[in-house]
Amino acid sequence: MSYIENNLMKDEKVVYQAKLHWRIFLGPIIMGILTLIFLFANPNFMGFFLIITATWAVSALIQFKTSEFGITNKRVLIKTGFIKRTSLETLLTKIEGIMIDQSILGRILDYGTIIIKGTGGTGNPFKNIANPMEFRKKVQELIPDQK
Repeated sequence: MSYIENNLMKDEKVVYQAKLHWRIFLGPIIMGILTLIFLFANPNFMGFFLIITATWAVSALIQFKTSEFGITNKRVLIKTGFIKRTSLETLLTKIEGIMIDQSILGRILDYGTIIIKGTGGTGNPFKNIANPMEFRKKVQELIPDQK
């Protein structure tokens, strides 16, 4: 069971969930290609590059599997990390704004950083979120009208 499902309140339902973008695997993939190139150029260093590539790939996989980004009918819940955990749980009524930061590549590949600003607090950045504009749109649709 996921972190979000384990922390639902009474009558709370998950409306939208996002994941990290596949771009976090780009570094290990490029390193893997370089490892293959070095294998043919100089096999003596193969073990060194293989260890670096494997460590980076496992780290990215753990990051991908242990990060959760969810919106319920009452809150925004975000959890990242496995050993060192960072979590954010903000009531929809306490959200002042959501900022999206996207580079040119982020716009092309549809990933970015989400910064959620709650009342009286600072923004919490969460990087490499897939489809960040959809995440922001879903939160804005659920925020009750301020009357």
